[in-house]
Amino acid sequence: MADRDEVAAIMADIVARWAYVSREGYEVGRTRVAKKLSRQKLTPEDRRASQVGKKHNVSDEGRDRIRQARLGRVPHNKGKPMSPEAKAKLSAALKGRIITPEWRAKISAGLKGKANRVPWNKGRRLTEEHRQAISRGRKGRLAVQ
Repeated sequence: MADRDEVAAIMADIVARWAYVSREGYEVGRTRVAKKLSRQKLTPEDRRASQVGKKHNVSDEGRDRIRQARLGRVPHNKGKPMSPEAKAKLSAALKGRIITPEWRAKISAGLKGKANRVPWNKGRRLTEEHRQAISRGRKGRLAVQ
């Protein structure tokens, strides 16, 4: 097992090679740190320290504690419109995405059986112009009953 001095030396080496300057000071790319540290034999405490800021598997009890702690918090960007640059970036990221049949089945299963689902347009008043357009489109079709 690596002792703390070895881990500190490894971290200093990584910072010297991979650090970059940000507004807050020096930051180190987490993936590079994790890859470098994963090759070492670390104690459980050191391994936990190297996992800070990463996603890990959390028990159901842990999830409940996190959920209870976050209840009532309002997202930082709620109600703020997205900038055109952010919209373009998001659009580019999502373009060309292929929804596999397995993914589509998961989405479908998740939406089925949801009680109290209200259609997005329930209670919306249609303008007279819109109603006329719908009427013109339906003319000549058999009424479905």
